[in-house]
Amino acid sequence: VSTQSTGWYGYPNDQSVLRAKQIQDIKFYFPYSREVSDSLVQVDMPLVNNNNLTLTVEFPLAFPFRPPVIKLVGSWRHHLLEGDGKVKDSAHPKLNSWSQQNSLGKILSDIQQLFNREPPEPDTGDFSVQRSHTYNAPTQAMYTPNPSSSGNDGIPNQFTEINSLTNEEIGILLRDEEKFMAFLSSLDFFSDISKKRELLVEDNKATREKNETISKSIEHYKREMEENEQLLNRLREEYNAVLSTKEAIQKNNSLDSIVQKLEASVSQIKKNSEKIERDFMEKDEIDIRAVNQFITDFLEQRRLYQLRNQKLQQIKAGTLVPKLN
Repeated sequence: VSTQSTGWYGYPNDQSVLRAKQIQDIKFYFPYSREVSDSLVQVDMPLVNNNNLTLTVEFPLAFPFRPPVIKLVGSWRHHLLEGDGKVKDSAHPKLNSWSQQNSLGKILSDIQQLFNREPPEPDTGDFSVQRSHTYNAPTQAMYTPNPSSSGNDGIPNQFTEINSLTNEEIGILLRDEEKFMAFLSSLDFFSDISKKRELLVEDNKATREKNETISKSIEHYKREMEENEQLLNRLREEYNAVLSTKEAIQKNNSLDSIVQKLEASVSQIKKNSEKIERDFMEKDEIDIRAVNQFITDFLEQRRLYQLRNQKLQQIKAGTLVPKLN
């Protein structure tokens, strides 16, 4: 939504903004145009015969409610010109029914095409006003201010109520801003614009509330995503820990690890049996009970030694494959 300050009737309060916009539009179509004053622009208009006409565009006090005054500088004859060189409003439909949305640059371009087909003729023997130079050298023609126009010609259809006013009444309105604004507020056109503005404000309010609701929903889903991301990271860490434990177990249960464990066990059993034998032989007195105990312990160790040593040799020979978990 635009933040530009506007009046109650929906147009910018500063009419200079509207003038600047139209001047910029003129310069777009005629780059060599120049601003003589805040309300006057001089336009150099080249024609196909390489002549260069000079026009002035004057923004009246009632602009943008009244159309600009377009004049040819010098004395010319043409059916689209009035006696003082003013381009008639009837020369272009958008001058005859003026609206501030009209493009002055496009209107002047259309007038240029009309003058190309039917060039104006000098009204006197002084042909100096009919420039012989080309468009890349714009003229610096003198300008004579346009006297105030009378009558209500060219009033847009939206402001037909003004047609009922006399020139004196219009002059009073233009001099008294309070009365002028009161008169504008009574026009149906501005009343409709005011209503549309109120509807637009309400629509903007509803849109803002909707956006706030959407924003809250986005924040809610954002928090959920952050929580899910934290959960995912925690599960990833737990998975990596389980994977590390599994790898450690697999490493401990590898073939080489089993061989090493069996070799250590066989060696330890052998040492145990030799110790049992050595302890028995070193006894000073030996009775039948001691003999029986020796035989039992020694044979148990040798039996374990033979079983594990046999498996060890089979694994080394490849005839026995242990099951790895």
